Amino acid sequence: MDLAIANAIAVHPDTPTVVVEGNYLLMDSDLWRTLADVYAATVFVSPTLEELEKRLQHRWIKHGFDPKTALQRAKTNDLPNAERVIRDSRKADLTLNQNYTEFGMRYAI
Repeated sequence: MDLAIANAIAVHPDTPTVVVEGNYLLMDSDLWRTLADVYAATVFVSPTLEELEKRLQHRWIKHGFDPKTALQRAKTNDLPNAERVIRDSRKADLTLNQNYTEFGMRYAI
């Protein structure tokens, strides 16, 4: 159900800037830690867990799950992974905390 396509594009060695995104890129574990020297800068986008739960549930609903099953899937799979990423990641150069209630708006789904 993921939308990523392995080897979808090639990045030429002379490309000056490449932006990558992913949940595990800042993980402080052996395999992921080896990437640290490749990054010129890192950003961690951090919505609240409540907001993340809503987004994940909505994502699974868009994949055809009913709301109850979608919420269960988010709570038993996605949110434990998110908590692991938060707990076990290295500190980013910049962290963008997303608390939409501060601004009176919500994530556009």
